[in-house]
Amino acid sequence: DLVKRWSKSISGLNQEDYRQGVPALKEKLLKASPGAIAFNGKTGFEKFQGRKAELGAQRNLFGRSRIYVLPSTSGRNGSLTRSQKLDYFCRLQRWLG
Repeated sequence: DLVKRWSKSISGLNQEDYRQGVPALKEKLLKASPGAIAFNGKTGFEKFQGRKAELGAQRNLFGRSRIYVLPSTSGRNGSLTRSQKLDYFCRLQRWLG
């Protein structure tokens, strides 16, 4: 988790929440050095990486880890249908091999 407190939606989070969460998560991921990292939600990844992103496999690595960004599974995410979201998870499965 990037932010360690509950909120009704992403709009309930503020910059301070991310300012505290990003360094802690980066430290944990660098220490663990997984082969791949999947982010549930583009906004969270953008806050983590500090730049805009598209859904799917990312070109840049984090440490030695490949990165894949999934659409948010939140029911509040109405930008994609359930079928479209599921397609990204199927792509992730193929990407992981």
